[in-house]
Amino acid sequence: VAGRFPGRGGAVYGPERALYVLPHDRQTLEKIDLVPYVEACGAGLRAIMSGHLHVVALDNLPNRLATHSSAVVEGLLRRTLRFSGLLLSDNLDAPEVRARYRPGQAAVLALAVGHDLLVTESPEEVYRALYEVVQHGDIPLERLREAAGRVWAAKEWLGLPGERFVDLPPEEVAEVPALASEVARASLTVVWGRPERLAGPGAVVLSSRSRRADGSAVEADVRRLAGNLLTDVSFYALDPDPAPTQLDQVAASAATARAALLFVDAVGAGADWPGLKAMAALAQTCKRVGLPVGVFLLGNPHVLARFCQVDLLAYLPGHEQPYLEAAFSFLLGRSGAPGRLSVTVAGM
Repeated sequence: VAGRFPGRGGAVYGPERALYVLPHDRQTLEKIDLVPYVEACGAGLRAIMSGHLHVVALDNLPNRLATHSSAVVEGLLRRTLRFSGLLLSDNLDAPEVRARYRPGQAAVLALAVGHDLLVTESPEEVYRALYEVVQHGDIPLERLREAAGRVWAAKEWLGLPGERFVDLPPEEVAEVPALASEVARASLTVVWGRPERLAGPGAVVLSSRSRRADGSAVEADVRRLAGNLLTDVSFYALDPDPAPTQLDQVAASAATARAALLFVDAVGAGADWPGLKAMAALAQTCKRVGLPVGVFLLGNPHVLARFCQVDLLAYLPGHEQPYLEAAFSFLLGRSGAPGRLSVTVAGM
């Protein structure tokens, strides 16, 4: 699968719009950005994933994502490059999309412009939205058949059966947890700082109160790991828009603690998320009373600059359990932090 079409290597991130912008004119686009896609298509590429970025040369609407642009999908990819394979969306719950649409709305727009397979953390909402627009005729049934045909062709090429679900061999299923842990540890990125002063007894541990796509609570895993692996900890789960009394309670606990650890869940969150402001304020409060402060930011790397004042700033791309386990393993000196940020963060 070739990713982030029509290419994010030359894109510039604009924090004020929460959006990557590919600023090149059409000539530069063809000479630089499109070259690997042209070569891959000529070599028989069968699948492409679109990118959540705005392409200035092709779209006059300033905030429209390539994911939702018929000029990019139908015009450039299908007609100009003559690509007839499977087109996947990038994650429709990503911050760039969430800042503009609900997942269901984003899915409808992506299907309408020509995507065949939709990637989402909100399958029930997406299914309902697609069902309604197809039933009402807002998207022609033929577009749905076209997408299903390409998915079916891809499965046949891969040798997959026609059933909706595919059972993995038992030996492959057994390897999944270890592989997930390996990927999580490899993705842990330390922006700056060291963990030595943060894993001792008497720390206050703060976590965003949030839910994963499967309904499980992120803060429950943080609480369990902190309780099992650290000594004499105080734990607080912070509401998305915390009340002043909750903030005062945490500040009072920090005054008697020896260190502060913050797990900030920014998966799907934009720069204006209230919980982000609250977590940044608590980090500053802990610093003012003389505590060493460590922050593990989960999800959106573009908000890392909110925590420039802390002693340890680390990043993980997800909030699933293996990522949290990787954070605590690093804190305790059991594993390293070999990851690297794949984006440039404004303000850092």
